[in-house]
Amino acid sequence: MTTRNRGKEGRDDLLFGDPKMRLKIKEAVTDVSYLLSRGFAEKSSVQLVGNRY
Repeated sequence: MTTRNRGKEGRDDLLFGDPKMRLKIKEAVTDVSYLLSRGFAEKSSVQLVGNRY
């Protein structure tokens, strides 16, 4: 499977540049890491955390 980059979109600066949003991304990464380290499947972990944030 090849990885495709969707390219930059108009809201990317807002979503990834704002300090509050960066904090949410860090929290989401922490949550996914926690679930994966406890043996949860990657797909369901990402879906659960994505739906939360």
